[in-house]
Amino acid sequence: MYNLNMLNEIQNLITDKTKLRLGINKINEISRLVYEIYRRENISPEDILKEPFLENITMNQKIGPLNKFAKLKKYLIERRYPNAVKGKDFSVYFNRLDSRNGRVRIYSDSFYPESIFVEDKARGSGPEKTAKGLFPDVKVEYIKSIKEYRKNLKNFSGDLRKRDIFITRQNWDFFKPCPCTKGVVCCNYHIFNLGFGCPYDCSYCYLQHYTNSPGIVLDANIESFLDKIDAYLQKSRSKMIRIGTGEFTDSLALDHITEYSKILVPFFASKNVLFELKTKSSNIGNLAGLDHKGKTVVSWSLNPRSIVEKQELGTASLQERLDAAKKCSEQGYKIGFHFDPIIYYPSPYSSPLRGEGKGEGESWESDYKEVVDMLFDSVKNVEWISLGTLRFHRALKSVIEQRFPESDYLYEELVIGHDKKIRYYETLRTDIFGKMVNWIRKRDKKAALYLCMEPGNVWEQVLGNEKPYWM
Repeated sequence: MYNLNMLNEIQNLITDKTKLRLGINKINEISRLVYEIYRRENISPEDILKEPFLENITMNQKIGPLNKFAKLKKYLIERRYPNAVKGKDFSVYFNRLDSRNGRVRIYSDSFYPESIFVEDKARGSGPEKTAKGLFPDVKVEYIKSIKEYRKNLKNFSGDLRKRDIFITRQNWDFFKPCPCTKGVVCCNYHIFNLGFGCPYDCSYCYLQHYTNSPGIVLDANIESFLDKIDAYLQKSRSKMIRIGTGEFTDSLALDHITEYSKILVPFFASKNVLFELKTKSSNIGNLAGLDHKGKTVVSWSLNPRSIVEKQELGTASLQERLDAAKKCSEQGYKIGFHFDPIIYYPSPYSSPLRGEGKGEGESWESDYKEVVDMLFDSVKNVEWISLGTLRFHRALKSVIEQRFPESDYLYEELVIGHDKKIRYYETLRTDIFGKMVNWIRKRDKKAALYLCMEPGNVWEQVLGNEKPYWM
């Protein structure tokens, strides 16, 4: 197990080896670089600082302290980011090494609620009745509002509380265009915010730092959502749009409780819409027999087996997802897939199975190509496939290190991107996308392909003039 309490040890080691008295920001930058090189190369911090080049710098009395620091930092950055430094606009992020010792809860088991909270205005709703029937032994508590409950909750920070359900009535933020980052190509998606929170625990999930919810929120007033959507669609009758529910929650993971699909699929069957249910589950029982008229796309996020097992805790296995996709395809549903995030690991040594002593890990190329082949061996009529590489807000890096300390993917060449998020440098992203498109097109010439959160120049390099039919 990797120990983030190495902070003081590394800082003391740097001070001892370099004889430099550095301020808090400078010592953090050098400590972070040494720590990440150790994680990337499996070389002890002591051995890193014994490199002859570094010893020559630190022992040279003719070099002043600031120059020593600059030379030391330059060497460590070039070693930490050997390929990214060759590109333009290179910038990196030095988060502080977190030395906290607090217990961090990880959710890897099947979902079963610990508590059910129902707002007074949601009493008697469908989700409340279903939840009581499915979990008769779970305590149900009625509250005035989730806002008031959250205000009175102590020590909420850092606790995701994924085992508490809140059944509420939503009064705003029903429906909106996808909030694309400035400078990226917009894929004309619309977000249907029906609920908040996810029972799964994916190490890279942005909800870990984004959420201010004390649990998983299930909205009971679905009729209000449908009224808002109807009003919007009346203004854009001639334009087909894509709508999905998967921004802040998994569309189907809790469908056995909410039963949203039984209402939504028939509702969108008569609309000029492609309605997407995006999931990492195999929870498709409610979809059987629904009159979808080809307007619902059921889609799955996919990753290699090693990533599913180690980084997407509590989710359906890769094979279970593909089996569910095949069943939905046989029922006439359109099928989509999302390779997002694609996680890069260049060799077996750096694979997600590293440290397990099993030796099964391959490079990202062999693993992702295997998934592409498995996909098309299972499903023939694929509607669309999206591609997006790992990217996240800077605040999430420390959260991942604290909750998932063995996640070595953090120490690949991730830099600050055009959108100020941490992501792979551009030439690596285009290489990844190019190979994925090549593998997909060898199996399917027709499925719509698009990139998620990428600027126009990356689209052009990867897809040329190819655009999905809705753009």
